[in-house]
Amino acid sequence: MPRFHFHLEDGTTFRDEDGTVLPDLEAARINAVKLLGHVMADNAPQFLSTKVWTMRVTDGSDLMLFSVNVATVDASAGTADASAATSSPQEPGMSAPRVDGAGHDG
Repeated sequence: MPRFHFHLEDGTTFRDEDGTVLPDLEAARINAVKLLGHVMADNAPQFLSTKVWTMRVTDGSDLMLFSVNVATVDASAGTADASAATSSPQEPGMSAPRVDGAGHDG
């Protein structure tokens, strides 16, 4: 099974030198999202002050396979619809995730 390295960048790069053995790229994607979520939850004030965090996932030869980027975007003063400042194109057939807490059990 391949070894994936999960490097966190928040203005400083925290390299994952050991890596994690996972069955495939899809498992690495899921792990990256979970790991970034845990780190953000544990460091919310730092994330809010930094505004952009990136989880870069590489293989054993340091080739970047993908990245997960998370950012806060402040609405412009006087903007009536803050969602316009943070919207991005969706892939066909995909819907935007719900952010109203639906389905959240905590």
